[in-house]
Amino acid sequence: MVVGLDVNHAGRGSTADSHPAICYSLDCLCSKWATEVTSQKAKEELVPAEWLKARMVHAAQEFHKRNNCPVQRLFFYRDGLAHNMFSAAVVQEVAAIKSAMEQLGDRPRRASIQARALPAHCPLSRIGICPELVYIVVQKRTRARFCMRTPDGRGYEKPPYGLVVDREVTDATHHTRAGDFYLSPHFALKGRTPRPLRLCPAHLSPTQHLYSPPPQAPLGRRTTTSSSTRPT
Repeated sequence: MVVGLDVNHAGRGSTADSHPAICYSLDCLCSKWATEVTSQKAKEELVPAEWLKARMVHAAQEFHKRNNCPVQRLFFYRDGLAHNMFSAAVVQEVAAIKSAMEQLGDRPRRASIQARALPAHCPLSRIGICPELVYIVVQKRTRARFCMRTPDGRGYEKPPYGLVVDREVTDATHHTRAGDFYLSPHFALKGRTPRPLRLCPAHLSPTQHLYSPPPQAPLGRRTTTSSSTRPT
């Protein structure tokens, strides 16, 4: 299941409440989504742990109900966090998500196991398995810009959408052992340079499901030789 979370704040000088919103996929193809919104104290970026835990439990239950299969791996994308908020986010939000997943993992799943006819030796047929959690912080306001050499090698061109850069200009020790990476999510118009996203895995749970495939990297070409950075 894929989940996204962001908090919308009022304009500068306003004392209106902030509104955190969460969206989550309802099927394995990520073609159906659901969204839930609430309000909290103005200018607060971290969401209440109780609300997040309740929403994650509800999201996992809806996924299980629609697919007749429990959540096996959870990709959680968090937007709007600055570097000085990573530690607080891991302590508060990741703890709430893990608490929700552990609560679901303690419930019997015999109905789904029988429906899928899994063998007795399969780890998914056991009771009390907690889904894996990958918590990734997405930063949109980056100074990095990337370009690629033209096929004739005489000039440069804009990179294709889906480009992933995970070497040379990234920090392999950024917050977790996985390191950070850049992703170009769109193709820029003529005369413009696409602004890549910086994705920083802030929490990776240990592998628990032997029968589930590893996470796939975003589709696209990879480059490490023709990258450049410039200030905005």
